[in-house]
Amino acid sequence: QPDLLLSAASHVNLVAVAGWRLARLPIALVLRASNHPTGNLANFPPAQRLVRAWMRWLTRRFYPRADRVVAVSHGVAEELARLTGIPRGRIVTIYNPVTTPALVDQMAEPLDHPWLAASDAPLVLGAGTFKIQKDFRTLVDAFARLRRERRVRLAILGDGPLRPAIAQRVRELGLEEEVLLPGFVLNPLPWMRRASLFVLSSMWEGLPGVLIEAMACGCPVVATDCPSGPREILEGGRYGPLVPVGDARALAAAMAAQLDRPTPAELLRARAAAFDLPRAVARYLELFEACIHARVPRRLARIPPWPLKVPLTYTSEDGLDYVLGRLGLARVDLFRPFAGNAEHRQLMARMMERLGVDAGRAVALAWTRLREADARCAACEAVRACRQWLRRPGDGPPDFCPNLPLFRHLAAPAAVR
Repeated sequence: QPDLLLSAASHVNLVAVAGWRLARLPIALVLRASNHPTGNLANFPPAQRLVRAWMRWLTRRFYPRADRVVAVSHGVAEELARLTGIPRGRIVTIYNPVTTPALVDQMAEPLDHPWLAASDAPLVLGAGTFKIQKDFRTLVDAFARLRRERRVRLAILGDGPLRPAIAQRVRELGLEEEVLLPGFVLNPLPWMRRASLFVLSSMWEGLPGVLIEAMACGCPVVATDCPSGPREILEGGRYGPLVPVGDARALAAAMAAQLDRPTPAELLRARAAAFDLPRAVARYLELFEACIHARVPRRLARIPPWPLKVPLTYTSEDGLDYVLGRLGLARVDLFRPFAGNAEHRQLMARMMERLGVDAGRAVALAWTRLREADARCAACEAVRACRQWLRRPGDGPPDFCPNLPLFRHLAAPAAVR
């Protein structure tokens, strides 16, 4: 049985919730929202708008069932809270780990193209799947305006269903000699490292990793102020201009400004370093541990692990610690009453408490002797007398208990190992 289920793709999250509900297992469920949940429905064909509206309705019904939801940006988190009614405190923002150790090696890969050797025409770069969301038509139109003012070239890396339409727009504007559509590129980082400017023209995003990659390469950037991600990455325009979505005139002006006065590469690289792997891993581990720990009472009541149901001497210390660690428990918790703990040990814990034995101190001073006492308790035939004694607070000492001398010793102020 797993400790936690993580669904990390928006289109799979609904299936994950349904499967988790059908399994009826007391494990934690974490969903990750990687894109702006509403997007721009007005730009889709009617059939797609209907499907996406239905998916939004399902999102409102399914997402609140998760223990936590991870959003890749604060903008996604705010919109998801508005859409689903989930309290904002249950939605955690964890930025995608874009800058990884492999990034530097990928940047350094060789790239041979005549445009990159030319010094007379700066190269403007775009990258992504050719689909409605990326709005490459606005980028091409903005480039056409920029081209009237100066010698410059544009390359848009990627493929997708709208690539023929963008190629047609390039031909309509007479830009075949200045615009390159090379198709899918496995590693765009060498292009970014050599480009004069990277442009993100999207209508909506979640947290555009391609923008962070360009900054990590030291490439100046311009982005639309779309929901969501660019404003957070660029800190409101500190690291690059933000322009309205779909505004080719404003985009062309911002591109010209960055080409004339580019943001220093060192500043861009320092900002991109905030989206690193260790930071994201630490945040995810912290979240997972909190979710797993919150589910422990239900998991123990439903399916307690075998080592908790039997005498402690049946399991090695390493095995016992492993099980406790997975549940977010410690050895001291074994001597405290909780659902799922062995019945004899729950009686033992109650007796220790009544006799004034501090469980934490006892585990620290006499762990081996406590394991032996637990085995005696499991084999004890005076269970009925034990229950009766625990129900009657006024009774004298439990002389029937074989562990009474140890408990009295551990309760004494001067107890030693």
